[in-house]
Amino acid sequence: MSIKAVSRACLLSALLSGSMSLPVNASGLPPEHEAERLMLVVEGAVAQEKWAKANAKLTVLQALNVSLPVDHHYYLGLVQKQLGHSQEAQGNLEKYVVAAGKEGAHYRAALELLTELEDLASQPVKEEPVKPRPSIQGEGDGYISSLKALYLTNDAVTALVQQANSLLSAHAYNGKRVKKANGREGILYSIAVNGSELLVQRKSYEGEQPLLTVEKLNVLGVDPFLEYACSDSDYLCWIYHPSKENERWVLIDRDELVAGELSQALSKLIRQLQSGS
Repeated sequence: MSIKAVSRACLLSALLSGSMSLPVNASGLPPEHEAERLMLVVEGAVAQEKWAKANAKLTVLQALNVSLPVDHHYYLGLVQKQLGHSQEAQGNLEKYVVAAGKEGAHYRAALELLTELEDLASQPVKEEPVKPRPSIQGEGDGYISSLKALYLTNDAVTALVQQANSLLSAHAYNGKRVKKANGREGILYSIAVNGSELLVQRKSYEGEQPLLTVEKLNVLGVDPFLEYACSDSDYLCWIYHPSKENERWVLIDRDELVAGELSQALSKLIRQLQSGS
């Protein structure tokens, strides 16, 4: 085999294994400094009550492979509460209180938020099914524009792909509330684009050896309004396949907020590919 052939084979292997990928921190800073920058952005967004922006930054923050400051649990809980995800908010606020203790800068605020959540839980609430079909606004809405700014790109497809991969990386599915400190387990998804095809890479760590599969989906003619659902008992959420009715397509650990965000990003990505823009 020639040297060029070996190089191409090594490159293909690295791309499929995920060892070569775009960094989550689009600023180019080392991860530990990018984490500090993102925390400042989150604090500013919260101060301005820009909850969607704060949530997007927190999602990217969690995808960084660094030790995060304990304050991120407080801000994550606060944002989740504001977005109506009480169960997830309670979990993160409790983590903050335990980790930060009475000396924590947001200790009293976290306790007050937990009390508010307790009061909300005690009130009778009319249960409504989760609306699986995301609300897709016109392409002129601020969602794609905010992602372009977040990932420092003028290309909508690139921004949507990076956002989807950030969500998938930060919330990889293993179906367990407690994850192993070391080692990989469960299923990790990532996506890429080739023309009008959406490539969905699925790396499973369920067996002794990781199993890698890649599905190619031609998006032309498929329904771009993706649906999602979640299961408390199985601790997972999933995106339904756009062309196979009731088939679970992409799995993540249970987080309705993330599932909704992921379905929106993928829906908009499919629409971008269908329009050829």
